[in-house]
Amino acid sequence: MDRSWIKLHRRFLESPVWKYAIDAHYPVLISLFIHLLLSVNWEDKKWYDGKKENIIPAGSIITSVNHLAISLDTSAQTIRTCLQHLENMQMITRTTTNKWTQVWIVNWLKYQMPDNSNNKQANNPTTNEPQTTNKRLTTTKEYKKIRIKEYIYNTFFLTWLEKFNVLFNSQYKPTKKNNELYNLRRSTFTTEEMEKALVAISKTGFYKGENDTGWKATPDFLLKTDEQIDKFLNMIKGKEVNYERIDPATVKF
Repeated sequence: MDRSWIKLHRRFLESPVWKYAIDAHYPVLISLFIHLLLSVNWEDKKWYDGKKENIIPAGSIITSVNHLAISLDTSAQTIRTCLQHLENMQMITRTTTNKWTQVWIVNWLKYQMPDNSNNKQANNPTTNEPQTTNKRLTTTKEYKKIRIKEYIYNTFFLTWLEKFNVLFNSQYKPTKKNNELYNLRRSTFTTEEMEKALVAISKTGFYKGENDTGWKATPDFLLKTDEQIDKFLNMIKGKEVNYERIDPATVKF
C-alpha cells in the first residue's frame, strides 16, 4: 500500500467538497476526503468483526470516528460534521454501529481502477461490485427516509455552531429555530462575516459570563438580529458601537 497511488482528477477543483471547503474556510473537509481516498481498500478484503468474517469491498473501509479524528488531529465532532457533509454531497455512503463505521467512496471503482487491466472488475464495470452496489443502494434509501422525516440543517450553520461551542466551551445542539435565524442573517452577511462576528463576541469576557449575573451569550442571542452581527463586526473594525441597541438583560427567547 505504501507504494501504490490513487487517481485524483483535476475536476476535483469543481467538486462540492472543494467548493464548500473553500467557501466555508473548512479545509478539514478536503483533508478527510483525501484521507478516505487513500485509505479505502483497493481490492475486496476479508475482515472479522468478532463474530463472523465479512467481505469489505474495494472502495470502502472499516474505520471509526475516533480513529479518523486521531489521524487528522482534530475532534470527533468535527469528523462527524465532515462525514455528514460528504454524505449530503453524495460523495460517500456509510453504515455505522456503536463500535465502527464502514465508509464507501461513491463511484470509487469507476475512477480508480486501471484503464488497461486484466482484472475482471476493471473490464466489467457494470457488474464489478454487486455487494457494494446493494449496500450503497440500501444506505442511500435509508438516508433519504431519515432526511424526509427529520429537519434538514444548513451545513454552514452546523459548522458555525460547532465553532460557537468550542469558543464558549458549551454544548448547544442545533435547533430548528437557530438554524432559521442563521439563514436569516446569511441573507445579509457572508459566512466569513458570520464567523468573524462570532470570534469577536467570544473575545469579550462579559458575553462569556464575566458579569454580575453570570449570564452568557447563546447562539440565539448572537443570531437574533442583523444589528447584533453588525455590532460585533464593528468591534473588529474599531468603530464606535451603540451597545444600547440590545440590552442582554432584556432579551427574551
